[in-house]
Amino acid sequence: MSFFVQLRCIIFAALLPLLLNGCGSIQSKEAETARQKASVGDEQADLRGGPVKLHSMNLFGSSAPAAQQGAPLVSDPEYAEYLEWKRWQEFKAYQEWKAQQATETGGS
Repeated sequence: MSFFVQLRCIIFAALLPLLLNGCGSIQSKEAETARQKASVGDEQADLRGGPVKLHSMNLFGSSAPAAQQGAPLVSDPEYAEYLEWKRWQEFKAYQEWKAQQATETGGS
């Protein structure tokens, strides 16, 4: 590698942590107001002392799972139909159980 390419890599490696250092520790408004109200020399006025609001960084696209993005969880239509049937069977069984519980508590 040439000298300039190496120099660019070194500069990038040195600056990247410095740029990303403050992204995860942005102070919330409560901590900022507490720091402003504290008297001079007060230990509670430390910037790291209050609650911290973290902000996620989205460098390489969305970090949300596919279910949150609206994509179907199951790509096989037959399996999706089976899951729907299974949910319906469980729901009917729950309704029967709930009705049985109601008759037992109502009749006793």
